[in-house]
Amino acid sequence: MTVEEELGAIQQQLQFIVFQRQNIEMQSEEYELTKKRLKNVKGNVLKIQGPLLIPVTKAEAEKDLNEKIENNKIKIDALKKQEEQLKNKVTELIESAKTE
Repeated sequence: MTVEEELGAIQQQLQFIVFQRQNIEMQSEEYELTKKRLKNVKGNVLKIQGPLLIPVTKAEAEKDLNEKIENNKIKIDALKKQEEQLKNKVTELIESAKTE
């Protein structure tokens, strides 16, 4: 595989990872907004579970949102590490191509 082909493949991987990260970040922002709105709710709420709406307590809904936010943070951190590794690989490829 030529350097150009390898760089193209890495660029595609980077674009996919960035797209994934941005989607997860947007999802987390939505969860945070939902948490803020939930503070004004009194009593139980409905939670979407597949095709159903299930009644849950406010505390259960908050706990679920907190877990989703935390899981997304872990995913975002992992994607950022992958991004950084790919960027480093691009730099290495460019440097090695210059010395050839």
